Amino acid sequence: MLAYLAALRRHAWRCHLDIAAYFPSVDLTRLESLLFRRLRDPHTRALVTQLLDAGARVYRSTQARAILGPPRPGRRGLALGSYLSQWCGNLYLDALDHQIKRGLTIPGYLRFMDDFVLFGDDRGQLSDARAAVADWLARERGLTLNPRHGQLQPAREPGVFLGYRVSRSGVSASRKLRRRLKERVRTATRQGDGALLRCLESYRGILLFP
Repeated sequence: MLAYLAALRRHAWRCHLDIAAYFPSVDLTRLESLLFRRLRDPHTRALVTQLLDAGARVYRSTQARAILGPPRPGRRGLALGSYLSQWCGNLYLDALDHQIKRGLTIPGYLRFMDDFVLFGDDRGQLSDARAAVADWLARERGLTLNPRHGQLQPAREPGVFLGYRVSRSGVSASRKLRRRLKERVRTATRQGDGALLRCLESYRGILLFP
């Protein structure tokens, strides 16, 4: 959050982007091509393939179809929650980081998995970068940007990143996060003191903000 705050104070404009249905859309064959450039041992490769395919099968389950809809065509999908998926999800977009910073020379950039923000003083540069990022994701990774995000906004206006409301004056929990916290505290209260204590402990970091 401090890096986001510093970027807001340093630049005039921001563009917040994320990827539509990122984890279900990861192409496992492309991912393996990235992994296996350095990973040469055949037994380790076979294990990674087995783990990735097991995770992808989750999206074909009845429960996943009911919530997420039909799975993406082809060999796609990183399972949510596993350490391997978190690591691979970051690796899959590593080249995007280099493209944005080195290729597009965007002065300010932050990414958390598929949630990323471009900062700059030239509104036109950010607009062009947004289109270039969409083209790169489609061409190199078979991904699309979430159409609900991507507006260019003045950095003087507050933004929400990873559940926190960030303005040039400081950082606080977002309205959505505060509402969710209240709901969980009420639920924990009904379950007893132990559940309430665990709930408050889990939100300790959030409660430190005003």
